[in-house]
Amino acid sequence: MKTKKLIFLSLVSAFALILGLLESYFPLPIPVPGAKIGLSNIVVVAVIYLFGYKEAMIVTAFKSLLLMMVTGNVFGFIFSISAAIVSCLAMIISHKYFKNKLSVVSISVIGACFHNLTQVCVAAIIVRSLYVFSYFPILLLCSLFAGYLVGYPVQILVKRDFKFEE
Repeated sequence: MKTKKLIFLSLVSAFALILGLLESYFPLPIPVPGAKIGLSNIVVVAVIYLFGYKEAMIVTAFKSLLLMMVTGNVFGFIFSISAAIVSCLAMIISHKYFKNKLSVVSISVIGACFHNLTQVCVAAIIVRSLYVFSYFPILLLCSLFAGYLVGYPVQILVKRDFKFEE
């Protein structure tokens, strides 16, 4: 990986961290515990489109690791890293095979849905109960909203044909 690209990916990872921290300080005013927009995923979706799949996975893992190091929330890291990786993989697969049929927003919504599904699966494993899946339909609705809010700014960026020059 070239130095300029590595520096830029480090900067966008730091930006993702800042977005994640800001979002944690301002919870959504809705009665859904744990629901977030996932603003740091704007960076991940953008990296999929502007850099590539490997770089998106690196930024995904790095932002989750940095967030854990800054907040000290190791328990939250288990939810964060697993959901972030599955979500990123879902978006990568969607982009790779359906980029001509799906919009940026659609791919972002897919990522948000897989993120919430993974978190519910991890919660079910941790608490050893399938009852947590009853919460999934509510989170799925939140995913539609969050995926749109994350994907729309990236869609604008992609339409402007932004290119990273090495």
